Amino acid sequence: MPLDISWFLFLGLLLLSAAVLRTYLKPLPVTSSLTYFIVGMAVGPYGLKLITIDALEHVKWLEVVTEVAVVVSLFTAGLKVHIRSTAHLWSSPTRLATIGVAISVFLFALFTHYVFALSWGLAILLGAILSPTDPVLASDVQVEEVHDNDKVRFTLTGEACLNDGTAFPFVMLGLGLLGLHDLGEGGLNWIFVDVIWSSVVGLGVGYGLGYLVGKLVLYIRNSKVEEIQADEFLALGLIATSYGVALAFHSYGFLAVFAAGFALRSFDKKKEAAVKEEGKEVSYDPDAVLSFNEQLERILEIVVVVLFGSLFQLSYFNWASVGGALVLIFIIRPISAYFSIGIGTDFNRLQKTYIAWFGVRGVGSLYYFFYATSHGLDLTTAQLVLGITYVSILLSMILHGFSVTPLMSFYRKRV
Repeated sequence: MPLDISWFLFLGLLLLSAAVLRTYLKPLPVTSSLTYFIVGMAVGPYGLKLITIDALEHVKWLEVVTEVAVVVSLFTAGLKVHIRSTAHLWSSPTRLATIGVAISVFLFALFTHYVFALSWGLAILLGAILSPTDPVLASDVQVEEVHDNDKVRFTLTGEACLNDGTAFPFVMLGLGLLGLHDLGEGGLNWIFVDVIWSSVVGLGVGYGLGYLVGKLVLYIRNSKVEEIQADEFLALGLIATSYGVALAFHSYGFLAVFAAGFALRSFDKKKEAAVKEEGKEVSYDPDAVLSFNEQLERILEIVVVVLFGSLFQLSYFNWASVGGALVLIFIIRPISAYFSIGIGTDFNRLQKTYIAWFGVRGVGSLYYFFYATSHGLDLTTAQLVLGITYVSILLSMILHGFSVTPLMSFYRKRV
């Protein structure tokens, strides 16, 4: 069969299957991501060989693909979590994304330095790559829609949105200790630029642009006779603009796109209520923006996870990669979570246990690996990091994927 015909059939069957997959898999202890992974393996080098990609030869475009997937997912999550934007509720995800990430990086660096004899720079870099939880693959444990008021889901969603940005300074620290990034005299450049400036400016740029775009669009749409129906362009435009402006200011684009989505939705609800009170018709529907982004997020999830499956290599599996992944999932994640939210929060023991367990690793870690590799990691080092990263993501996908349905079902009955 000609290759182009095979591709059309593959893509058609994949998208048709994805359309009905979630409905049939929902009651089963398996996630759609696991199915996409199996499809990726089936069309990769170990199967039909429709996709033959070397992760270390195609670093730049794989970095872009994973980057886009994370960016869209973060913006979508920002649109979802706005309605519970109180300082008290944001305390727990902020702790997990700051204290939790720092503890996770530190503990994993200690483990890999003393057990695997990695240099401190490489150990910190590896810990940073694996520290963020995932906004793409962890959708089954995150807020389901805007009015989802569950504290555990909100915390896991907020954590995944923030720690994709808060892990970045530790990635830069690891690269700096490896001689691939300028940390400045005494680390001052890292502290003031990589930690403070990039984080604060990223959040500020994103929130400011989200607010301004929301205000402008609502004004235009409620002052014109004809409605403007272009929610898709609004979403894509704001994502690209906030991300681009943040990068132009040498700040973290991940934090910017999340803040942009958060600001757009938060601003919208207040203004929408005011407009309705005046008896005007509101033509701007934020739910349409959210719906479009959710569809785009699902498509990107399919693309990334199928690619991830096609990258599968048996050589990734060794005592170091499997041991590191198990330590990360069963020891380091629970410790970092309990130290972050164990004191000063109103979670009960069951809720803390669920938060500690569902630290899903995924596309964010893949992106950080490709980012670090494109910044000068040598081939031997990159192969080592890729093996540990790949196995950690895969084991997380399997363990959390098979446990999410029964555990969340049990949780709903108890709460």
